Amino acid sequence: MSTYVIGDVHGCFNELKKLLKKISFNPSKDSIIFTGDLVNRGNQSLEVLEFCMKEKSIDTVLGNHDVFLIKSLLGKKSPERLKKICAHKNKKKFLQWLVKKPFLISKKLNGKEFIIVHAGIPPSWSIKDTKVFAKRLSKNLKNNPEQFVQHAWGNKPNTWNNKLNDEELDRVTLNYLTRMRFCNASGKMDLKSNGLFSKMKFKKWFQHWDLDENKRVIFGHWAALNGKTLNRQFIGLDTACVWGGKLTAFRLDDETFFQIKKI
Repeated sequence: MSTYVIGDVHGCFNELKKLLKKISFNPSKDSIIFTGDLVNRGNQSLEVLEFCMKEKSIDTVLGNHDVFLIKSLLGKKSPERLKKICAHKNKKKFLQWLVKKPFLISKKLNGKEFIIVHAGIPPSWSIKDTKVFAKRLSKNLKNNPEQFVQHAWGNKPNTWNNKLNDEELDRVTLNYLTRMRFCNASGKMDLKSNGLFSKMKFKKWFQHWDLDENKRVIFGHWAALNGKTLNRQFIGLDTACVWGGKLTAFRLDDETFFQIKKI
């Protein structure tokens, strides 16, 4: 029995099947957690979504593209690469499945805790705080997805404070967990930079952290990193498959990586 975490698939279903074959995935014994962004950009988003919904041994945290799909399923317009999903006869089932997915998953194994999010965790929060705020965000999405997607978009506020109203709290929490790459020590985000360097000269979010030795944070979202964090406690799994790179899996049991190249 093994648990794997797989980075951003972005509709690359052929590559996903090849990776699952490489790790000899057995759904009756093994389990998989995705770092989010199952869909969009690639051409097989529908196939990826249907596969993940079918397998009970598969779970995922929500990424920014998954939240965008929720918005598209609720709206009248959808981008070209999501039209097959949004026009599908099972679109309501897709929506029901997505809104129940969390923004954070925690797994304890072999004396270690693995915390899985799509983008990152601000240094202004503790791990305990993050679990509370992620759970609150998931509850708000599940209880009223229509209202949630109406106020979830935007770059402001770009930092957390206790004076924010409920909609602002949702927005900043969503941005931390699904969009953040760079921030300062107090958690102020630079949401406009997506390469390796911040236009605001902020550090990479994980460079502010000093984690307990027994903890690991696993994330996706940041293709430009190509998985290179230079810190074994922060494991980046978006290795740019949809852009011609690789699709990466990480086995929690022994902290081993597996990769396949873009087909």
